[in-house]
Amino acid sequence: EAVNDLYCVLADKRRQIPVKSEGIAKALLSPPAATLTGMLVTVEAGGGTAEAYAHAGHEFGFVMTGEVELVVDATTYVLKAGDSFAFKSTLLHAFRNPGAERCQILWVNTTKPSEVRD
Repeated sequence: EAVNDLYCVLADKRRQIPVKSEGIAKALLSPPAATLTGMLVTVEAGGGTAEAYAHAGHEFGFVMTGEVELVVDATTYVLKAGDSFAFKSTLLHAFRNPGAERCQILWVNTTKPSEVRD
């Protein structure tokens, strides 16, 4: 049965979002016309954003596996599988994986991937 790609993204049809940072991969989970941008963010052990950044919008995340060190507005949080977060994207933020295993985060932004840099 065909799936309407206006509303759905099949697992094997995910598009990779280009990132500048080392050890980070982002797969787009939301269809192109969606208001919310859902991503599967994979952070390899030792990987992380090159620098803190800020942009328009809001974001929410849920740590699925591993752990992530998230810095929001100069405060550092160490989050493990099952933990979640949300903040205004206009606050300076950065993240890295301090652990030994790969970290995967379900990440939702109100901005389009093309408007976001890392």
